Amino acid sequence: MNKHLYITILAGGAGTRFWPASSKKRPKQLLPLATSQPMLTETVRRALTLVPAEQIRILTTTHLSESIQDLVRELPPQCFKIEPLVRGTAAALTWAAWDISQEDPEAVILSLHADHVIEPESKFAELIQDVLAMATAHKKLFTVAVNPDRPETGYGYIERGKPLETDGKTSAFEVVSFQEKPDLETVKQYLKEGYLWNSGIFLWRAKDLIDEIRTVTPELSQFLFHLESNRPADFFNNIPMMSVDEGILERSGRVATALANFHWDDVGTWSSLPRVRPKDESGNVLMGKGKLVNTKDSVIYSEDMNFVTYGIKDLVLVQAGDTVLATTKDLASDLKTLIDHLTNSSVQEE
Repeated sequence: MNKHLYITILAGGAGTRFWPASSKKRPKQLLPLATSQPMLTETVRRALTLVPAEQIRILTTTHLSESIQDLVRELPPQCFKIEPLVRGTAAALTWAAWDISQEDPEAVILSLHADHVIEPESKFAELIQDVLAMATAHKKLFTVAVNPDRPETGYGYIERGKPLETDGKTSAFEVVSFQEKPDLETVKQYLKEGYLWNSGIFLWRAKDLIDEIRTVTPELSQFLFHLESNRPADFFNNIPMMSVDEGILERSGRVATALANFHWDDVGTWSSLPRVRPKDESGNVLMGKGKLVNTKDSVIYSEDMNFVTYGIKDLVLVQAGDTVLATTKDLASDLKTLIDHLTNSSVQEE
């Protein structure tokens, strides 16, 4: 792989989507959801197949820093970048790009989320090799897009434009627009028109990202002098909350997308686990101890209890600590509403 490749791993998170197993102090990426290992552990292992440890940066927040550093012991201390304040992915990736570019002016950065499933990893590595060459040749900011296999309102969508010339096997296109989490009827229309999922995997030369921030994102660029003076806390104190999509990519005219040739899943809710976990003959996913009788298409997660189910279908049952959640697979995608109701209740974990 290119010696100038660095990998950033976005590892913040509020811990709501997999409540009650997840919490502010133990968000999704610290849970063993897709495999027997925490999702962050799998992502770091994947990154280490592409670059040496010293070229990985884990971007996280103060309240998670100790847990993450305890979990990821194979990386040296300088690989952990602790954001002074939570300001979104635009701030985190700008800070990382700035610091990495000071170490290596020719750096190319692959940005990963800590909690995605990617398989097979050999195909992923092939695509990254191709996109590395394209990012250098075209001087564009690349996203990785995924062909949708279902109507999904929880994802962002990419409207692709003209194909780009490539030397490898990977198909790539200019980006016409980004559409964030549309409603179901709009999604159905997008699928007819060939829109793609935005995976949230990005690749760009560090200097191209910073140049584009100077061009399209004054909310960040006017405070870059703080990073130049090595004062990241002042940078974060002066900028707004902003995602990299809304702050940079949606405004830029130099964004392209490469089409994934591998399976990708962001494992966004309890009801998504059957896509990435082994199922029994009745379509159930059981994580932990349990006996399932006349049970179909359900997800059961237990930390230390023995679940017995009888005659249920399409349910999600989760035990974590002294809390048990029982809901439908459909409603499992809307736990934020439930948590809002529980905010002032002793049931909600701080």
